[in-house]
Amino acid sequence: MAIKNSLSIKIIFILIMLAAIYSGAAAQEDARLTQRFSWVGGEYALRYEVIFERIENGVNIFALREFTVSHYIEVSLHPGEYRFRVIPYDILDRPAQGSDWRYIEILRIPEPETEEEIFSEPHEPHEPYEPEQVIVQEEEEIYTESEPEPEPVTPFWEIFDDLEKTITSFGTQIAIMLPYYGEAFAPNALSMGFGLTMSITFLIPANIYIGPEATVFMNTGDEIFAAAGLKLLVMKWMANERSALGFKIGAYYPAIYSGESNIIASAGLSYHWRLLNRVVFEIGVDFFHIFEDPSSGSIRPWLGLSYHF
Repeated sequence: MAIKNSLSIKIIFILIMLAAIYSGAAAQEDARLTQRFSWVGGEYALRYEVIFERIENGVNIFALREFTVSHYIEVSLHPGEYRFRVIPYDILDRPAQGSDWRYIEILRIPEPETEEEIFSEPHEPHEPYEPEQVIVQEEEEIYTESEPEPEPVTPFWEIFDDLEKTITSFGTQIAIMLPYYGEAFAPNALSMGFGLTMSITFLIPANIYIGPEATVFMNTGDEIFAAAGLKLLVMKWMANERSALGFKIGAYYPAIYSGESNIIASAGLSYHWRLLNRVVFEIGVDFFHIFEDPSSGSIRPWLGLSYHF
Protein backbone atom coordinates (compact mmCIF):
# COMPACT_ATOMS: atom_id res chain seq x y z
CA MET A 1 0.00 0.00 0.00
CA ALA A 2 2.88 2.34 0.82
CA ILE A 3 4.49 1.54 -2.55
CA LYS A 4 1.25 2.38 -4.34
CA ASN A 5 0.92 5.71 -2.53
CA SER A 6 4.56 6.56 -3.28
CA LEU A 7 4.01 5.77 -6.98
CA SER A 8 0.91 7.99 -7.05
CA ILE A 9 2.84 10.87 -5.49
CA LYS A 10 5.61 10.48 -8.08
CA ILE A 11 3.09 10.46 -10.96
CA ILE A 12 1.37 13.60 -9.63
CA PHE A 13 4.78 15.31 -9.21
CA ILE A 14 5.76 14.43 -12.80
CA LEU A 15 2.43 15.75 -14.14
CA ILE A 16 2.90 19.04 -12.25
CA MET A 17 6.42 19.42 -13.67
CA LEU A 18 5.20 18.72 -17.22
CA ALA A 19 2.37 21.26 -16.83
CA ALA A 20 4.82 23.90 -15.61
CA ILE A 21 7.20 23.23 -18.51
CA TYR A 22 4.32 23.38 -21.02
CA SER A 23 2.92 26.61 -19.59
CA GLY A 24 6.37 28.21 -19.64
CA ALA A 25 6.89 27.18 -23.27
CA ALA A 26 3.43 28.46 -24.20
CA ALA A 27 4.11 31.82 -22.52
CA GLN A 28 7.44 32.09 -24.34
CA GLU A 29 5.74 31.28 -27.66
CA ASP A 30 3.04 33.92 -27.01
CA ALA A 31 5.71 36.52 -26.17
CA ARG A 32 7.44 35.78 -29.47
CA LEU A 33 4.19 36.23 -31.39
CA THR A 34 3.40 39.78 -30.24
CA GLN A 35 3.24 42.32 -33.07
CA ARG A 36 2.68 46.09 -32.97
CA PHE A 37 0.80 47.91 -35.75
CA SER A 38 0.57 51.70 -35.98
CA TRP A 39 -1.02 54.17 -38.39
CA VAL A 40 -1.44 57.89 -39.07
CA GLY A 41 -4.53 59.93 -39.84
CA GLY A 42 -7.93 60.21 -38.20
CA GLU A 43 -6.65 62.64 -35.57
CA TYR A 44 -10.16 63.62 -34.51
CA ALA A 45 -11.49 60.09 -34.15
CA LEU A 46 -13.16 58.97 -30.95
CA ARG A 47 -11.68 55.47 -31.29
CA TYR A 48 -10.42 53.03 -33.94
CA GLU A 49 -11.58 49.58 -35.02
CA VAL A 50 -8.89 47.24 -36.38
CA ILE A 51 -9.89 44.11 -38.31
CA PHE A 52 -7.53 41.26 -39.23
CA GLU A 53 -8.33 38.49 -41.73
CA ARG A 54 -6.17 35.42 -42.37
CA ILE A 55 -5.57 34.41 -45.99
CA GLU A 56 -5.64 30.66 -46.57
CA ASN A 57 -5.63 29.25 -50.13
CA GLY A 58 -6.90 32.58 -51.47
CA VAL A 59 -9.82 32.70 -49.00
CA ASN A 60 -10.13 35.52 -46.43
CA ILE A 61 -11.03 34.16 -42.98
CA PHE A 62 -11.89 36.47 -40.06
CA ALA A 63 -9.10 36.37 -37.46
CA LEU A 64 -9.33 39.28 -35.03
CA ARG A 65 -11.29 42.47 -34.27
CA GLU A 66 -10.03 44.98 -31.69
CA PHE A 67 -10.85 48.57 -30.60
CA THR A 68 -8.33 51.13 -29.37
CA VAL A 69 -8.17 54.87 -28.62
CA SER A 70 -4.46 55.06 -29.55
CA HIS A 71 -2.72 55.22 -32.94
CA TYR A 72 -1.35 51.71 -32.48
CA ILE A 73 -2.38 48.26 -31.37
CA GLU A 74 -0.50 45.21 -30.09
CA VAL A 75 -1.82 41.80 -31.14
CA SER A 76 -0.62 38.20 -31.20
CA LEU A 77 -0.94 36.61 -34.66
CA HIS A 78 0.42 33.21 -35.63
CA PRO A 79 2.67 32.92 -38.68
CA GLY A 80 0.83 33.25 -41.98
CA GLU A 81 -0.56 35.74 -44.48
CA TYR A 82 -3.03 38.37 -43.29
CA ARG A 83 -4.74 41.54 -44.34
CA PHE A 84 -5.99 44.29 -42.03
CA ARG A 85 -7.76 47.66 -42.12
CA VAL A 86 -8.46 50.50 -39.68
CA ILE A 87 -11.90 52.11 -39.30
CA PRO A 88 -12.12 55.43 -37.36
CA TYR A 89 -15.23 56.37 -35.36
CA ASP A 90 -16.35 60.03 -35.16
CA ILE A 91 -17.27 61.91 -31.97
CA LEU A 92 -20.81 60.48 -32.20
CA ASP A 93 -19.27 56.97 -32.19
CA ARG A 94 -20.29 56.32 -35.81
CA PRO A 95 -17.93 54.40 -38.13
CA ALA A 96 -16.35 56.56 -40.83
CA GLN A 97 -14.71 55.49 -44.08
CA GLY A 98 -11.97 53.03 -43.23
CA SER A 99 -8.58 52.49 -44.79
CA ASP A 100 -7.86 50.13 -47.67
CA TRP A 101 -6.85 46.56 -46.89
CA ARG A 102 -3.14 46.19 -46.14
CA TYR A 103 -1.53 42.81 -46.79
CA ILE A 104 1.13 41.49 -44.43
CA GLU A 105 2.93 38.24 -43.74
CA ILE A 106 3.90 37.05 -40.26
CA LEU A 107 7.06 34.95 -40.52
CA ARG A 108 7.95 32.15 -38.16
CA ILE A 109 10.90 32.95 -35.91
CA PRO A 110 13.75 30.58 -36.80
CA GLU A 111 15.07 28.35 -34.07
CA PRO A 112 18.58 29.23 -32.84
CA GLU A 113 21.24 27.15 -34.54
CA THR A 114 23.32 24.79 -32.38
CA GLU A 115 27.07 25.11 -32.42
CA GLU A 116 28.88 22.23 -34.04
CA GLU A 117 31.85 20.77 -32.25
CA ILE A 118 34.97 20.84 -34.38
CA PHE A 119 37.55 18.14 -33.86
CA SER A 120 41.02 18.47 -35.30
CA GLU A 121 43.38 15.66 -36.23
CA PRO A 122 46.34 15.21 -33.87
CA HIS A 123 49.59 16.49 -35.37
CA GLU A 124 53.21 16.49 -34.45
CA PRO A 125 54.46 19.52 -32.57
CA HIS A 126 56.67 21.85 -34.55
CA GLU A 127 59.49 24.04 -33.45
CA PRO A 128 58.47 27.50 -32.22
CA TYR A 129 59.21 30.35 -34.56
CA GLU A 130 59.60 34.04 -34.08
CA PRO A 131 57.25 36.27 -36.05
CA GLU A 132 58.79 38.66 -38.52
CA GLN A 133 59.13 42.18 -37.30
CA VAL A 134 56.85 44.50 -39.21
CA ILE A 135 57.53 48.22 -39.19
CA VAL A 136 54.48 50.37 -39.64
CA GLN A 137 55.09 53.93 -40.73
CA GLU A 138 52.80 56.34 -38.99
CA GLU A 139 50.90 58.55 -41.34
CA GLU A 140 49.49 61.91 -40.46
CA GLU A 141 45.75 61.81 -40.04
CA ILE A 142 43.92 64.47 -41.90
CA TYR A 143 40.63 65.70 -40.44
CA THR A 144 38.19 67.77 -42.40
CA GLU A 145 35.85 69.85 -40.35
CA SER A 146 32.32 70.29 -41.62
CA GLU A 147 29.46 72.13 -40.04
CA PRO A 148 26.77 69.74 -38.80
CA GLU A 149 23.36 70.12 -40.31
CA PRO A 150 21.02 71.93 -37.93
CA GLU A 151 18.39 69.71 -36.38
CA PRO A 152 14.81 70.65 -37.21
CA VAL A 153 13.22 72.66 -34.42
CA THR A 154 9.54 72.16 -33.70
CA PRO A 155 7.77 75.41 -32.77
CA PHE A 156 6.62 75.46 -29.17
CA TRP A 157 2.99 75.89 -30.23
CA GLU A 158 3.12 72.51 -32.00
CA ILE A 159 4.54 70.55 -29.04
CA PHE A 160 1.87 68.62 -27.19
CA ASP A 161 2.77 66.26 -24.37
CA ASP A 162 0.63 63.27 -23.51
CA LEU A 163 -2.11 64.01 -21.01
CA GLU A 164 -1.22 63.16 -17.44
CA LYS A 165 -3.29 60.78 -15.36
CA THR A 166 -4.44 63.67 -13.15
CA ILE A 167 -5.26 67.10 -14.62
CA THR A 168 -5.64 70.21 -12.45
CA SER A 169 -7.17 73.12 -14.35
CA PHE A 170 -7.83 76.81 -13.61
CA GLY A 171 -9.95 78.83 -16.05
CA THR A 172 -11.87 82.03 -16.74
CA GLN A 173 -15.14 82.57 -18.59
CA ILE A 174 -17.22 85.32 -20.13
CA ALA A 175 -20.93 84.60 -20.50
CA ILE A 176 -24.42 85.88 -21.30
CA MET A 177 -27.42 85.03 -19.13
CA LEU A 178 -30.57 84.37 -21.20
CA PRO A 179 -33.93 84.03 -19.37
CA TYR A 180 -35.72 80.86 -20.50
CA TYR A 181 -38.87 80.51 -18.39
CA GLY A 182 -40.33 81.69 -15.10
CA GLU A 183 -40.19 85.09 -13.43
CA ALA A 184 -36.77 85.09 -11.76
CA PHE A 185 -35.39 87.35 -14.51
CA ALA A 186 -37.10 90.00 -16.58
CA PRO A 187 -38.20 88.64 -19.99
CA ASN A 188 -35.81 89.38 -22.87
CA ALA A 189 -33.28 90.79 -20.35
CA LEU A 190 -29.70 89.98 -21.29
CA SER A 191 -26.90 90.27 -18.75
CA MET A 192 -23.18 89.92 -19.29
CA GLY A 193 -20.98 88.20 -16.77
CA PHE A 194 -17.75 86.41 -16.00
CA GLY A 195 -16.70 83.38 -14.02
CA LEU A 196 -13.77 81.48 -12.53
CA THR A 197 -13.41 77.70 -12.51
CA MET A 198 -11.06 75.22 -10.89
CA SER A 199 -11.18 71.47 -11.40
CA ILE A 200 -9.21 68.31 -10.77
CA THR A 201 -9.98 65.28 -12.93
CA PHE A 202 -8.66 61.72 -12.90
CA LEU A 203 -8.13 59.33 -15.80
CA ILE A 204 -10.38 56.30 -16.12
CA PRO A 205 -10.54 53.82 -19.04
CA ALA A 206 -11.40 54.98 -22.60
CA ASN A 207 -9.47 58.26 -22.20
CA ILE A 208 -12.19 59.71 -19.95
CA TYR A 209 -11.40 62.11 -17.11
CA ILE A 210 -13.79 62.63 -14.19
CA GLY A 211 -13.65 64.82 -11.10
CA PRO A 212 -15.06 67.84 -9.22
CA GLU A 213 -15.20 71.40 -10.55
CA ALA A 214 -15.76 74.51 -8.43
CA THR A 215 -17.21 77.59 -10.13
CA VAL A 216 -17.87 81.20 -9.10
CA PHE A 217 -19.64 83.54 -11.51
CA MET A 218 -21.37 86.93 -11.55
CA ASN A 219 -23.75 88.48 -14.05
CA THR A 220 -24.56 92.18 -14.19
CA GLY A 221 -27.65 93.89 -15.55
CA ASP A 222 -30.70 95.42 -13.95
CA GLU A 223 -29.93 93.13 -11.02
CA ILE A 224 -26.59 91.66 -9.99
CA PHE A 225 -26.62 87.89 -9.76
CA ALA A 226 -23.69 85.96 -8.26
CA ALA A 227 -23.40 82.31 -7.26
CA ALA A 228 -20.86 79.68 -6.25
CA GLY A 229 -21.27 76.05 -7.21
CA LEU A 230 -19.80 72.58 -7.17
CA LYS A 231 -20.25 70.20 -10.13
CA LEU A 232 -19.17 66.79 -11.35
CA LEU A 233 -17.13 67.18 -14.55
CA VAL A 234 -16.74 64.38 -17.10
CA MET A 235 -14.46 64.91 -20.12
CA LYS A 236 -13.91 62.57 -23.04
CA TRP A 237 -10.63 63.33 -24.84
CA MET A 238 -10.29 62.31 -28.47
CA ALA A 239 -7.56 59.88 -29.59
CA ASN A 240 -5.22 62.73 -30.59
CA GLU A 241 -5.60 64.32 -27.09
CA ARG A 242 -6.10 67.73 -28.72
CA SER A 243 -9.86 68.10 -28.21
CA ALA A 244 -12.47 66.87 -25.77
CA LEU A 245 -16.19 66.88 -25.05
CA GLY A 246 -17.33 67.78 -21.57
CA PHE A 247 -20.45 67.26 -19.47
CA LYS A 248 -21.09 68.70 -16.03
CA ILE A 249 -23.91 68.51 -13.50
CA GLY A 250 -24.21 70.05 -10.06
CA ALA A 251 -25.71 72.82 -7.94
CA TYR A 252 -25.09 76.49 -7.10
CA TYR A 253 -25.72 78.55 -4.03
CA PRO A 254 -26.77 82.14 -4.85
CA ALA A 255 -24.62 84.62 -2.98
CA ILE A 256 -26.24 87.73 -4.50
CA TYR A 257 -29.82 87.26 -5.64
CA SER A 258 -33.03 89.20 -5.12
CA GLY A 259 -35.19 86.05 -5.03
CA GLU A 260 -35.80 83.58 -2.24
CA SER A 261 -34.20 80.43 -3.69
CA ASN A 262 -31.43 78.75 -1.72
CA ILE A 263 -30.34 76.24 -4.36
CA ILE A 264 -29.93 76.27 -8.13
CA ALA A 265 -29.55 73.08 -10.17
CA SER A 266 -27.24 73.20 -13.18
CA ALA A 267 -26.11 71.06 -16.10
CA GLY A 268 -23.95 71.89 -19.10
CA LEU A 269 -22.15 70.75 -22.23
CA SER A 270 -18.78 72.01 -23.46
CA TYR A 271 -16.08 71.57 -26.12
CA HIS A 272 -12.38 71.92 -25.32
CA TRP A 273 -9.46 72.51 -27.72
CA ARG A 274 -5.76 72.59 -26.76
CA LEU A 275 -4.32 75.77 -28.27
CA LEU A 276 -0.94 75.19 -26.64
CA ASN A 277 0.49 72.35 -24.60
CA ARG A 278 -1.28 73.51 -21.41
CA VAL A 279 -3.61 76.26 -22.65
CA VAL A 280 -7.12 75.14 -23.60
CA PHE A 281 -9.86 77.08 -25.40
CA GLU A 282 -13.36 76.24 -24.18
CA ILE A 283 -16.89 76.92 -25.37
CA GLY A 284 -20.09 75.69 -23.79
CA VAL A 285 -23.61 76.31 -22.58
CA ASP A 286 -25.04 75.83 -19.08
CA PHE A 287 -28.64 75.43 -18.02
CA PHE A 288 -29.93 76.69 -14.66
CA HIS A 289 -33.14 75.77 -12.84
CA ILE A 290 -34.08 77.99 -9.89
CA PHE A 291 -36.26 76.29 -7.28
CA GLU A 292 -38.81 78.91 -6.28
CA ASP A 293 -42.50 79.58 -6.82
CA PRO A 294 -42.92 79.71 -9.75
CA SER A 295 -39.82 77.83 -10.92
CA SER A 296 -37.53 79.69 -13.29
CA GLY A 297 -34.82 78.71 -15.70
CA SER A 298 -32.12 80.34 -17.78
CA ILE A 299 -29.46 79.46 -20.34
CA ARG A 300 -25.88 80.69 -20.06
CA PRO A 301 -23.64 80.41 -23.18
CA TRP A 302 -19.98 81.04 -22.41
CA LEU A 303 -16.43 81.21 -23.81
CA GLY A 304 -13.34 80.53 -21.75
CA LEU A 305 -9.65 79.77 -21.44
CA SER A 306 -8.09 77.36 -18.99
CA TYR A 307 -4.58 76.35 -17.97
CA HIS A 308 -3.59 72.77 -17.09
CA PHE A 309 -1.08 72.35 -14.28
